[in-house]
Amino acid sequence: MPLGQFKKLIDNLRSFDFEKEQQEIVADNAEAITPYVLEQLAAGKDGDGKENTIFGRRGYSPKTVAIKEANGEGLGRVTSRITNYMTGEFYETMFAKVEGKTFEEDSPVSYFGDITLYSSDALLEVNEENRKDFGQKIILPGITDRLLAKTGLLITSK
Repeated sequence: MPLGQFKKLIDNLRSFDFEKEQQEIVADNAEAITPYVLEQLAAGKDGDGKENTIFGRRGYSPKTVAIKEANGEGLGRVTSRITNYMTGEFYETMFAKVEGKTFEEDSPVSYFGDITLYSSDALLEVNEENRKDFGQKIILPGITDRLLAKTGLLITSK
């Protein structure tokens, strides 16, 4: 590599802002975050890997169990764990909002505030395993592509 190209590579690497690029990759792929949260909810787990709770309880009230058994369909009939699923509207309308270094899940359903108010703070967070998976499948390839485009440097693994 000629010296001039090497200097340009070094300058490009110095100007490459990994944090900014990562934030943009997450924002560009916000729709890929929600399926992780939905998977956790369906399993009855929060972002800390703990059982979902409502009002600090690990199970539905007897009234809710009766309603779910009578009216729930599919996951909506499950009463062995808290899934926050009845008709599917909450799951179907959930989406991730990304702002800077943070993201949060949201939904336009009228009872969304109640779900978040009466559940654990980690209910809609992505657990560690899913964060790693998102990093491997979304962030790392995105960084690799952007690094190549902005610096000409190709990162490969053996």
